[in-house]
Amino acid sequence: MVDDKIYDEIAAKHKARCKDTIFQDANIYMLSMPGQDGLYSCYDTEQAVLKGISQGDVERVEQLFLSGFGDSFKEAGSFSDDYYKNFEYVSATSIALYARAAIEGGVCVQAAYVLQDYFLQKLSKVTYLQDYYNLNYEAPITFANIVRDSTHTSARDNRINQVKEYIRSNVCSHLTEQSIAKVFNMSTDHLSRLFHKELGVTINQYIRQQRVYAAQDLLKYTDYTISNISVILGFSSQSYFGKTFKYYTGVTPAKYRVENKKSLEVKKA
Repeated sequence: MVDDKIYDEIAAKHKARCKDTIFQDANIYMLSMPGQDGLYSCYDTEQAVLKGISQGDVERVEQLFLSGFGDSFKEAGSFSDDYYKNFEYVSATSIALYARAAIEGGVCVQAAYVLQDYFLQKLSKVTYLQDYYNLNYEAPITFANIVRDSTHTSARDNRINQVKEYIRSNVCSHLTEQSIAKVFNMSTDHLSRLFHKELGVTINQYIRQQRVYAAQDLLKYTDYTISNISVILGFSSQSYFGKTFKYYTGVTPAKYRVENKKSLEVKKA
């Protein structure tokens, strides 16, 4: 890693050339470049690959590479008279474009840049043309894959959030893993695995937690009997309600009501 002080020293010594001179030099080069058939003809394919990456379509990106995108590297332009350097520069430019396509596809900026650095580091160590080719196959499909993983994760997180909201909104209803899975058109086993993986608790545990939270409000803000509350929230018996409530709060429903009713009265006073 380069010391930050070096960048500061370089910036301090920088003497900008006249803008007109900069622009003139560039224009002269563009006008003097002889027409070369085949160069710069890969734009459409390049855009198709970048679109595939942003959509997380690994198979499409791989198909484009194997059907000719790999050969299009020789059509990308002339970055250097040195054949190896030209391949290196084209590869570096492509990797940077892949990272930006991944960001457009929803990958967080940091993750995309870390993967970009990974491939640029690999690129810096390449010594054989075959390795350049292999790297340029691996880079686009890997970027497409992290977009796909990110999309799946987002979709999965959104589905679990929907399930949580459904449980909270229907906490007084008869809820089971099977009934919830049916609502979301998922198999019970798949929903159970997904829910536990994301939250670290089972669906039934989450349902009990939400019912206890609802019971706390009913105990504090209503005069319903404890027996009625247990029925309203779907507990099989008052004793089971009491046992579950104490497990999550550390106190019985009756004690919780007394303590919290008192605190509410103090606040009102």
